[in-house]
Amino acid sequence: MNLVEAERVAVGVIDCVKMLCDRIEVAGAVRRRKAEVHDVDIVLIPQPMMWSTIVNRVVRMFDGVVEKGGDKMAVLQLPVNNERCQVDLWVATHDNWGIVLMARTGSAEFNMKLAKHAHEIGRQYRISMGVTDEGGKILGSKTEEEVFEALKLKWIAPEKREG
Repeated sequence: MNLVEAERVAVGVIDCVKMLCDRIEVAGAVRRRKAEVHDVDIVLIPQPMMWSTIVNRVVRMFDGVVEKGGDKMAVLQLPVNNERCQVDLWVATHDNWGIVLMARTGSAEFNMKLAKHAHEIGRQYRISMGVTDEGGKILGSKTEEEVFEALKLKWIAPEKREG
């Protein structure tokens, strides 16, 4: 689907559940401003005990179906213009918001480059935890800026995060 349609889906989903979230933001190709979008990625911090309510509300409001679900993510199929649009919801915490948003913004090739760079400077790039040193201490996770700093890199705008 094109970026405009994907943004419309993202805004609709976000508006539907934002009152149940401490934080919510679009990620993936929409955040990177790609002309064509395969799926809509949204990262969120659900309020306590609200994750299943969030998933159920999106499914009900958009007449969608859960294709895959768990504690940390849900893959939903929503009808858009007589077709199915995949919406991936990713759960983050206040402590790992930056790394989850960054990883789910991608691109996959960009994430692989960051992981390789982290290894080269003696660090690890872990999507669930953040950037860690050799002893496992988390050096960057809460914000994207903190993650880039832990990798000894300048912040890169989402639109420039390609392979």
